[in-house]
Amino acid sequence: LVEDTLADLDRTAHAATSTGGTHLPYDVVSLNIGSVAATHDLVVADDVVRVKPLAELGALAHLLEEHPRATVTVVGGGATGLELAAHLSVLPAVERVRLVEGGEAVGADLPAGARRRLRRLLARRGVEVHCGMSVRELAGDGVLLADGRRLDHDVGLLATGLVAPPLVAALGLGGADGVPVTATLQHPDDPDLYAVGDCAHFLPHPLPRIGVHGVRQGPVLLASLVSRARGDDLPTYEPQRHALAVLDLGDGLGLAVRGRWWWQGRAALVLKRWIDRRWLRAYR
Repeated sequence: LVEDTLADLDRTAHAATSTGGTHLPYDVVSLNIGSVAATHDLVVADDVVRVKPLAELGALAHLLEEHPRATVTVVGGGATGLELAAHLSVLPAVERVRLVEGGEAVGADLPAGARRRLRRLLARRGVEVHCGMSVRELAGDGVLLADGRRLDHDVGLLATGLVAPPLVAALGLGGADGVPVTATLQHPDDPDLYAVGDCAHFLPHPLPRIGVHGVRQGPVLLASLVSRARGDDLPTYEPQRHALAVLDLGDGLGLAVRGRWWWQGRAALVLKRWIDRRWLRAYR
């Protein structure tokens, strides 16, 4: 076990190098390095909290302690941005929540009825929703819009969707979409290179960056490595058509979505916690 991060990957020599300088020869390499919040053409300061890597969200509680009665701006109106805005709106430490989305509507990937219900919930909780507002710069103390206006805040949150880490492009393995892999989870030009989870670009058809795919690709990856050693045919990953996603909206309320079906209420959050805790228990 080497606790470090990947710095370089020499696929010709079959060797990986960690940031600490450890040289790791390999026969097969598998990448599962997650995702990061997309910046697009946005200038993002270092003091902005990003939703991914997930460890960065740990700074949010500390910032809210430093700024009692804080004004928080969430940039990005997708499912993650909506979940954060809703959750922040019920925290005693937060006085004002602002949700900024460059598109014409928030929750574009959600069913229409769920979007309407969320908008009403955010309005009741006093969340300011701004659509059609392109952001040029985001810093810890304010956001600069493309039209030149500036909105001040105490905490800035970047929730603009997820992309593969910059390391994927730096290593020449792919771009923001991720490391391309076939149904066997292998790079099409390098059968010794696997990629799973958010950092992978599933070539049969694009997959949303949600945890269920990374989790369900794990057993396929293990079976593939065993099959390689035995000389057997390799298994393929067949993603389910629809996956259940549950947003924690704070105050004991959840929104469950599966395909075009959705329901909002306390039972949705109870279901989410039961699923999550059962999954964690399996790994303990």
